[in-house]
Amino acid sequence: MKESIAYANANIALVKYWGKSNQEFNIPIVPSLSMTLNNFGTTTSIKKNHEDKLILNGQHKNDNSFIRVKKFLDYIRKTYSITDHFLIESSNTIPTAAGLASSSSAYASISLAINNLLNLNLDQKNLSILSRIGSASAARSITGEISVLYGGTIKSEEAYSETITNHQFSDLVVLIAVCDEAPKKISSRDGMNNAFSSPFFNKFVAESHTDFKEALTAIKTGDFITLGQITQYSTLKMHSVMWTSNPCINYWIPKSLEVVKKVQEIQEKLGFICFFTLDAGPNVKIFCQKKNRDLVKKEILKVISVTNLLESTMGGKAYAKNL
Repeated sequence: MKESIAYANANIALVKYWGKSNQEFNIPIVPSLSMTLNNFGTTTSIKKNHEDKLILNGQHKNDNSFIRVKKFLDYIRKTYSITDHFLIESSNTIPTAAGLASSSSAYASISLAINNLLNLNLDQKNLSILSRIGSASAARSITGEISVLYGGTIKSEEAYSETITNHQFSDLVVLIAVCDEAPKKISSRDGMNNAFSSPFFNKFVAESHTDFKEALTAIKTGDFITLGQITQYSTLKMHSVMWTSNPCINYWIPKSLEVVKKVQEIQEKLGFICFFTLDAGPNVKIFCQKKNRDLVKKEILKVISVTNLLESTMGGKAYAKNL
């Protein structure tokens, strides 16, 4: 095979992780839970080359994004005893480095494409482990739908992703209030390296394990309200760790707070028909069921600062594309 092409959807975490238990193998400090976004992701083509090169959205990259990819390729070369170098061409259907999980789809698509190119014959579990080395959230994009990524003080082979979708949640819709598309000044990886300085970090870790277990139960029983409440508190606790780290990390902007307040207003007036979450960025994701989509969308658009509202249903696992 001279060239391999793969596609992966981005995913949005419901139960968050922030910090790593193992930096070398990129193992999250806690387990996490996410939903994959349909048609918001990354297409990547890979072929052998005389040197490593990264072309992202048509532009040759020689910045931190390339350094991260090259480090990932070095890991693959060492792990699988190969000496090849690669030309990687990726295109995103979502803004890069704006807290919209572009790295999750990027490294998932790279992992799947390189698996096919080199005939590594990795199954889905081991593909999720490989992609986690590049970006922990990428493991969840490999498996798709509603997925878990196991984390904590565990071995690398135990930190994998798997799908746990309940058909009762197949009608979930996510509205993404784009508050700012600019690349964030502090990467998630750099931010997580600072998480341990927060006085609330150990509390976040302890409660995240409980949140994860209760969210799994909510998924299994189809309990939308409980899942939503856990999701909101998980994101607020994660950002509280960021805000109280030294130095402080704050991804929110005034628009973010306006949208969060609107969601809270909807919940107070119309019942718990939607819930919010934010990743390491200013953009707010609002989850609801399909039957309430139009109503929630109408209310969110009443926020004057919201001029760009993206929408997605649940997406599937990463897959290879035909040449």
